[in-house]
Amino acid sequence: MGERRGIISLTFSLDPFCTVFQSELYALHRAILLIKSKTEPKFSVFNDSKASLELLMYSKAKHLLAKSVRENISKIRAENREVQLFWLKAQTAGNERADELAKIAALRSDMPPDNDKVPLS
Repeated sequence: MGERRGIISLTFSLDPFCTVFQSELYALHRAILLIKSKTEPKFSVFNDSKASLELLMYSKAKHLLAKSVRENISKIRAENREVQLFWLKAQTAGNERADELAKIAALRSDMPPDNDKVPLS
């Protein structure tokens, strides 16, 4: 994990059978869990997965990770803290760091996969 000027970066590994969608949703899940553990009053999360963000807006979605993200955001907001999710178009200047971290995580063979936490559906 790296932190600089209020920016937190995480890398983790998933098994190859995980889809890009599962990976993006899992990244949101991990980001929200990290925010939940912090005490700052305001957070912004930038994500280039429009599909993941749209799933989070659909309250009837039964995907376990989406439900977890929504529930944890509700808990954070119940503490009078703010979490904002932003869609960042892929292949933009602001997305370069995310791409760099994804490549680092993909190349690290010493990082055990977190796939036991990613539902297959």
